[in-house]
Amino acid sequence: MKRFYYLVSWAMMAFMAVTLTSCEDDDWYYEPYYDWHGDYYRDAYVPNDDNSDYLISMANVLRGQWEGTISTQYVDDYGHTQKGTYGADFQFDQYKTNTINGRGREINYNLSRDSEEIYRMPFSWYIDSKTEDIYMKYDDGREMLVTSFHLDDNSFYGTMESTDGLEVDEFNLTRYTFSNQGLVFDVE
Repeated sequence: MKRFYYLVSWAMMAFMAVTLTSCEDDDWYYEPYYDWHGDYYRDAYVPNDDNSDYLISMANVLRGQWEGTISTQYVDDYGHTQKGTYGADFQFDQYKTNTINGRGREINYNLSRDSEEIYRMPFSWYIDSKTEDIYMKYDDGREMLVTSFHLDDNSFYGTMESTDGLEVDEFNLTRYTFSNQGLVFDVE
């Protein structure tokens, strides 16, 4: 009988150890304060805090067509770092005027007189409601994150990085259509 109680006590201690052990997860989307509301790239934004008007205004200012330059540095398929500066044309469309997401496209071209187009890719975008960063998911699967930028009625400049860490772009753009009024957004 002593042996039975001995085994039962070991089993109870093992059960308690497993039950009381916790695994900490550092992923942002598991944090209780992070309000996940679906697929940011497709679902409409449902305002749920005091920051809603600000975010919708930011998306309204972003909406439109922008042109300028983009300086890119990326690691190619062979592990070599490539650099270049190109002309850039971005278009951001909102799904609705009260959303913080939509579709867009990027066109890059040579800065020479012939302005030969070298890249064209559509993307989906959204503004993160917690960080105010702009996420862009290209149709070829590449994901970029605009984290440090200035955005106002006439200019949009800053830095964007790929989520895999293999590309960093500096962009400086000027609006040429869909002008909005009076708001400035600086995100560091």
